[in-house]
Amino acid sequence: MSYQRLLLSFFVVWFVLIIPAWSVTSDSTNQQKALIIEPTIALAKRPIPPPIVAPKNLPSQFSDKRFKQLNNGGVQQAYQMKYHTAQSLFLQANEMSPHNDTLLYNLSLVTGLMKNYDAALELMGQTGVGKKYLHNKGVWEAQKGHLQESLTTWGFAHPTDTLCFNIALANYRLGDLQEAQNWGKRFGFAKAAEFHELTANVLFRLGEYKQAEKLYEKAEKFANRTGKRAAGPRLLIQRGNAHLAQHEYDKAEILYREYLSTKDPFYRYSAHLGLGHALYRQRKYQLAVLEYDAACRNNGTAEAWLGLGFAYVGTNGQRQAQKAFERSLDLDSTQKSAWLGLGMVYYRLRNFGEAVCCFDQAGDILSDRNRNHADLFAARAFCRLYTNQSQLAKDDVQTAVRLSGKGLLPCLAMSEYLRIEGYFLSSLKWLERGIKANEEASARMLVNRGNIYLKCLEYEDAMADFEKAHSLDPSNINASNGLAISYLNMDDIDRAKVLYDSLLRKKSVAMLHNNRGIVRSYMSLRERHQRNQAEEAKYSMLSMQDFEKGLEVDSTKKAYHVNIGNVYKNRKEEASAIEHYQLYLSKHAINNMGVLFGNQERKDFAAHYLDIAISYDTANTIYLYNRAKLYHDHYKDKFIRRPDLQRAFKLMPTKDISLKYSPDGYVTIFLFDYDFETYHFPGDPLFDIKANPIDDFVFLPSLDFIPMEGGGNVFAKNGNGRYAVSKSQLRFKPASRRNRGKTKCPKI
Repeated sequence: MSYQRLLLSFFVVWFVLIIPAWSVTSDSTNQQKALIIEPTIALAKRPIPPPIVAPKNLPSQFSDKRFKQLNNGGVQQAYQMKYHTAQSLFLQANEMSPHNDTLLYNLSLVTGLMKNYDAALELMGQTGVGKKYLHNKGVWEAQKGHLQESLTTWGFAHPTDTLCFNIALANYRLGDLQEAQNWGKRFGFAKAAEFHELTANVLFRLGEYKQAEKLYEKAEKFANRTGKRAAGPRLLIQRGNAHLAQHEYDKAEILYREYLSTKDPFYRYSAHLGLGHALYRQRKYQLAVLEYDAACRNNGTAEAWLGLGFAYVGTNGQRQAQKAFERSLDLDSTQKSAWLGLGMVYYRLRNFGEAVCCFDQAGDILSDRNRNHADLFAARAFCRLYTNQSQLAKDDVQTAVRLSGKGLLPCLAMSEYLRIEGYFLSSLKWLERGIKANEEASARMLVNRGNIYLKCLEYEDAMADFEKAHSLDPSNINASNGLAISYLNMDDIDRAKVLYDSLLRKKSVAMLHNNRGIVRSYMSLRERHQRNQAEEAKYSMLSMQDFEKGLEVDSTKKAYHVNIGNVYKNRKEEASAIEHYQLYLSKHAINNMGVLFGNQERKDFAAHYLDIAISYDTANTIYLYNRAKLYHDHYKDKFIRRPDLQRAFKLMPTKDISLKYSPDGYVTIFLFDYDFETYHFPGDPLFDIKANPIDDFVFLPSLDFIPMEGGGNVFAKNGNGRYAVSKSQLRFKPASRRNRGKTKCPKI
């Protein structure tokens, strides 16, 4: 029993002392179990150690250091142009301290560099730190296009070279070139290619191309020295533009080709366009087409399409030129040069009415001081002449002749104007000058000169021109018609008839029917002289049929009635003759009526009509001769007392076929029909091209990011592209590749 009690007491002691201690040490994290046991077992209660508490100033020190590190890290990334990373770091820092002026300034600066100018200005409105605060605020305003606001802001900023550059650029974009030039003189040019280039552009716009060229060359040297690769190739084009403006097209061509040989992708359009201009002004039209086409494919601007149209005009590609000009007008309806080009195209296509409208749309872009515009004035003169605007054409003709009196097209324009106005001898003089200006006289020019010779009764010269024109162009009906008229007037009647018969077998033309009718009328008169009445009547009838056929083919040819009246006159059918004369009562018809009445019974009527005819043309030798003959035959006393009649009688056209076969000794005028050729020489106009500099400038902000002390070192790049690191800022230099992996025990 004593043994059992001893065992029980031992078990109780073990349960009370050993079990609680074992439970605590075995699971010290289970505080609930410990708390359950604690109130019931007083012997196991121990003092609880105090909780571990960090020092009160440790969290603030840690967050402040992290804040500065984020700020300086963002500054470092911004200097390395990693703006998105910099913005992310600044935003993280902003969550810790959203009202820190320095951080807000840095954030606004990097936001502006990311071209979010509204947000940058809003952030700048929340802070006022930074030495270049006003400078950068003005830059963001200028980048938004608020140039006047930026100029106002910069008026209170601290002056620096970069600020002067920005002010000059703002005035340049506002069009105030003089003010831009004044500000350009204020900033130094130390290693700043942009400063030289902007000043050169200002001089270029002011027309001082030589000075601009020198500054472009200086800017190119700085750009190549500082490693600014984008600016270096661009300045080749700028120099080319300067040479282009000075009309040094070969030098400009070399510079444009030098740029295109590089791999720079940014300014290919400007290079192709400038090269097209240089080639076009050297009249290398086919090569210019290729360059303009490349410019259109790179960036189809109105200027590129306009240049392509000019080049196609040079190659006589009228339809391609028309499409190019129309495309240019679609892109920019204010392109007056495109209307000028379209006017030239329509002139070449012989659409003279449409050409006049296009020339009118071009307005005053034609310069009466530009020698290259001589052919353009001549072309407009032709269009106005052929649309019955002789008075307007007169000014154009005079301008064209003044600009290029020896040019083909101006000489022809003057000749045509004088011919239409009836000054045939003067017209002949200018036409001969035009023929001399052309290496080989064309069939059209020879035909027109031959027609003028016909009007001047110079039949031998006329026949020589018509024969040459016919040999150059056998299909030219006017040349063949003029040749037949020359044969007739030189009394080769049968040859003229054979030629007209041949022409009419090919094509029925009113003009040819009328003229063959005149040939047959003379054949009838010839048979009368030979007293062959049957043949006379036969050819008289055939001539009448030809005249009537001519009127049937073209009823507007009222002049044919005069020839029909002549046939009736020769038949002595006075009533029918007078009736047809009155259907076309011209001065020639009046002369013929005077001849009709030139007999003893109606001599007063004859004198009356001949006086009327002379009043219309006082220099016409045929009219004067007919009146002198009338007075010589019927008014001898008056004829003796009037020297003018005696002089006129001596002007008898003895070689004229009309007098040779005249039945009464008077000259009856037959009206030949012949057409003058309209000229459509393409000419060689040289349109104006514009050389413009490349305005690829940006406003320069001041990258004055503000680092914070205690946030780590910031390494900014200097102007040479290297890091500006002081001795106290030397970064940790890793071990060399040879020493990596090796450890050495320190010496004790």
